[in-house]
Amino acid sequence: MGRKGGTVLLLMFCAVLVTAANMKTDSKIRACARQLMKKCKQEGYKTPDTEQLATVLGSDVPAVEKNSDNSPISLLSVFNSVLGSVSPGYTRSSIFLGKSHSKLSDISLPGMIQKMSNVSESAACFLNAVVAPLAWNAVTQMEADMEPQEKYETLLSAAKTAIEMCPGKLNFPQPIMRNHLVSLLRMLAEVYPMTSEDQRNEVIKWAVDQIKEKFFNCSSSKASSGLVRCKESLEWLTTEILNLLGPYLSEVTPRDIDLAPEQQFCKFFMSSEFKPVMAKIVTIKPSLAKSLLQKIKGCLSNDKEFVNYLDRLGPLACYYEPTSQLASNESVTLLSALSNCANPGLTTLKKKLAGSINLKGQNALQIFHQLGSGAKILGDKIKTLNKEELKSLVNDSSIQLSTKQKRMVVSTYMRNDTCKELSKEELKVLSRVADALPKCIYKKVKSQDLRDPEVLEKFAKGVRKSQAVAIFTKLGTMDVTEMINLPDNVRLVASLRLLENYANVSWSQVTSKRWRRAQAIFLVEKMIQRFSNWFRNVGCVLLGVTCGQIEAVANSEVLAMAQSFADTPQCLSKAQVICVSQKLFATFESQRPEYFKTITMEELSNIPAIFLIQLLPEKVKDLPESVCAAFLDKMEMLNLSRTSLRSASLPVLTEKALSCLGSNVSSLTSENMRRLGPLLCEVPPSTLRLLKPDVLKTTLQAMASCYRFPEEHQEGLLQLVQETFGNPSTWTSTTVEEMGRLLFLYRNTTFSLSRQPGMKTALSYLLNMDENAPEFLHKTLFDLTVNDPSSTVTRRKREASANSNTNNNKPVSSDNGTSITGDPTVELITQLGPDNVYWTVKQLDAMELNTFIETVDILGSVTNYSPEQLQVLSKKAVEAYGQPVSMNETTVEDLGCICQGFTDDELMKMNFPLRSLDDISKCGWNDSQIRAVWKALAGYNSLTPQGLDASDMVALSSFMCGLSSNEIKQLNVTAFREAVPSLSLQCSVEVMQRYKNLTVSTFGESSTWTSAVVSDLGTFIAGLTAMEFASLDVSVFSHISRDCIPLIPPVNIAALSAAKIEALGPDNALLITSEQRAAMSSEQLTALHKAIEGYRQREAQSDSKAPPLAIGGIAFFKPLLFFMLGLILL
Repeated sequence: MGRKGGTVLLLMFCAVLVTAANMKTDSKIRACARQLMKKCKQEGYKTPDTEQLATVLGSDVPAVEKNSDNSPISLLSVFNSVLGSVSPGYTRSSIFLGKSHSKLSDISLPGMIQKMSNVSESAACFLNAVVAPLAWNAVTQMEADMEPQEKYETLLSAAKTAIEMCPGKLNFPQPIMRNHLVSLLRMLAEVYPMTSEDQRNEVIKWAVDQIKEKFFNCSSSKASSGLVRCKESLEWLTTEILNLLGPYLSEVTPRDIDLAPEQQFCKFFMSSEFKPVMAKIVTIKPSLAKSLLQKIKGCLSNDKEFVNYLDRLGPLACYYEPTSQLASNESVTLLSALSNCANPGLTTLKKKLAGSINLKGQNALQIFHQLGSGAKILGDKIKTLNKEELKSLVNDSSIQLSTKQKRMVVSTYMRNDTCKELSKEELKVLSRVADALPKCIYKKVKSQDLRDPEVLEKFAKGVRKSQAVAIFTKLGTMDVTEMINLPDNVRLVASLRLLENYANVSWSQVTSKRWRRAQAIFLVEKMIQRFSNWFRNVGCVLLGVTCGQIEAVANSEVLAMAQSFADTPQCLSKAQVICVSQKLFATFESQRPEYFKTITMEELSNIPAIFLIQLLPEKVKDLPESVCAAFLDKMEMLNLSRTSLRSASLPVLTEKALSCLGSNVSSLTSENMRRLGPLLCEVPPSTLRLLKPDVLKTTLQAMASCYRFPEEHQEGLLQLVQETFGNPSTWTSTTVEEMGRLLFLYRNTTFSLSRQPGMKTALSYLLNMDENAPEFLHKTLFDLTVNDPSSTVTRRKREASANSNTNNNKPVSSDNGTSITGDPTVELITQLGPDNVYWTVKQLDAMELNTFIETVDILGSVTNYSPEQLQVLSKKAVEAYGQPVSMNETTVEDLGCICQGFTDDELMKMNFPLRSLDDISKCGWNDSQIRAVWKALAGYNSLTPQGLDASDMVALSSFMCGLSSNEIKQLNVTAFREAVPSLSLQCSVEVMQRYKNLTVSTFGESSTWTSAVVSDLGTFIAGLTAMEFASLDVSVFSHISRDCIPLIPPVNIAALSAAKIEALGPDNALLITSEQRAAMSSEQLTALHKAIEGYRQREAQSDSKAPPLAIGGIAFFKPLLFFMLGLILL
């Protein structure tokens, strides 16, 4: 071996040694390894035996550091440690490691990766859980010229799993060899679909810099490493680079595309690589898509030729506008490409394309298969298929049908016998349209057919909740093991009584499944006494863990518990976050005085970020500068999208992070600011003003993805946005794309956007990306849509106006100052979807009757019309279809929420089919309307209170609120018991009080109810009297459902003791209404504040400064904690 090769291997050897040691101290690596091991367990893999471990780790690296107990740190010790943290009762493997190695290469990480091919799939999964994050860490820590290409690619092959499965900020190697850069970019392209938007942004920022340095010998930023600064006009997107970027092409700028050499770009477009690259792209901004389309058009001789390449466009198709009529086969190709586009404005184009498709002859089925998820746009054309073709259709999992199409499939397949008994094979055939099968089918199906695992798995996959209840009832008696193996949606409706025989069930069986909250509460309470290390692997059974159970965990295990819980943040409540953090911090401070003043990098790294941010403000200030690097790493890993993961200490944490970046804010760079992670959203405007102008601009653009802005910052932030980007009325569509959630700051202002081309598309793109967008932005989109200068409707209006000598059609001014002209048309209604709610009463009244008939299903799906709008629309319905009593069930289904405009007497006589309940239950009926619809349902579907089974009650859902007191008395108690867990009624208090006697007779006196029962009862709790409500045990109050809290009468809240109000916990206490507060005494209000703050005042104990203590199932600290939690978690 030459000198250079020996040096390389020696460097490799040192890197592996450091990597093994890093595993001991790097919490991010350990967290990823733990997450991957949990995935192995969930997939049913068995832990590897000693022999298989020895195959890979038998030539393990010697120790370079020592543990606290003087044992060596090796990959085996790391493997044992991580597996032990996720596997209660795991026995550590012991392998004899030889003292000498014949070759240095035997101890390299690439060598271990290659050996993994010699073990079982199960063992490889667990070994890769440790190796994958280590491999990625080795890649990012590597010196530029350190690793031979073959071994480098071996590391990348192992590292892929870590990137795919472990969320969080990605680190990249600095610097990197050109050939390594090429390999790494190819690997990153493979994992693109698994990356988040933030990660994709990180990749492109790093990749662009490295590409310009390695391929063009210039730097993106100021001259560095002896390189000149790149010219702004650099044409860097060559064919080679385009291929390297792959799907990350979605992250470059429109200017980059405009500058790309045309010949080089066209070569890429014409290559076989282009189509698969586009197919991988998750989302693309409209401005970039349009630049790409324009560039592609430059590669072709004319628009007609463009049509030949429609199948290559991927998400670009969402922004393609045909300039001429397409042939049938071309329409199919474009429709297929449009199937994944979320923009509702494309519905008009889709319908136009569907109308031009010729479905006659033998190609009909082939066209449905080709359209895949876009097949629903073909509507009732599915009737052209025969029974055998429908079998083929429903067996294609890529095809998505509308509810109406599924009903047509059922009708065609079953012909006139819609309630016949289906065979096992027919159940399989119809499994993908099971949610469209009538109720009578579920009553006739044979129990033994459903018990066939293959049949049940397929048939239950897409059923509605009421149908899942029917399946569960039909399955009959089963033991708890059988119940655990049910499909998720069937298991989730199972009664608590079936869980009582849990003795033969293992903890791993339970934690690997999904459970509703009441089931989780029951299982945790009954089972954890049998498993001392239950907290090491909880999954979403965490939903049922109480603060008392958290407090009972031994101090020596509290860090392991915190790390395990942090693996499933989506299942953590505010109360659990507070309880774990208090227990954790108290344990630390009992071990060493002034723990957080003297905390080390390793100690801070071991604390999961979601708990670290619960540290008291004064403790945050005490953190030493020596831990700044670990602290900033933790802050970058934060996810504050859920309120339960936020903290009252966020302002102080932000100050600390800024101080770690440097004392002089004006000297911070854009890269520095990105290191704040989600805390960037918490930086006060006064601090942002200190940044240099270019840094401020990029920082504000980065803040566009913030989930929230502190209320006290919003006015100042809005001013900064205005000063930096100008008035919104002057923005381009590209600026609107960049603004993201910063647009939400304009909520209370007079907001308007220009009507320049592309503005509607840009705003629609943002609204499709965020379902919580404020109403004023939807109203702005409505205004832009009805005034779109490029739309057919607007063009016709301009032509009519030009030919008219009169000016009777004056603009109607909207709330935000933009002009609205014209009346609803088929094109506009189709584009607007739920935003049709913004038509004025006058405009709806002027709508042509044919327009109403053609779009009635769209108009009927809007859920929030005003009474005045409903009055006009219901009048249109009578004009179109006659009196309500004569309307058939299909018409009633189409009318949907428009039915709210009819009188109660008219509603009672209408033909509401049971299958329409899921849709119309969303409409927001008042009590008298619900009563009228219940009577209509009962009459038309031959329902009686005493005849309702559990699935009927769940199907009726909110219309169960329409039963009278006498009808409620007639309900079957057993059926009611089985239905309650799946009922989420939003009835008035008066209605809930009617159910009180039935609830008590079914579940016993309220004083005996357990936490699991209370969780299942949901809003039925609101029907209790004040005395009954006060009799509930203190331990159950934190398990009252969130939907129930606002419904509880103020007099009931006033009847509670201070201890029970405090026991509501922060999650429920934050939901107390102003009316409920007004009925509370000063003592109760104090208790409410304590619940929100998340602490309980306790008596000092002589043997500890801050000993944890569980009271009423909730553990609290003596110091004032989370004082402003209620304010910041809005």
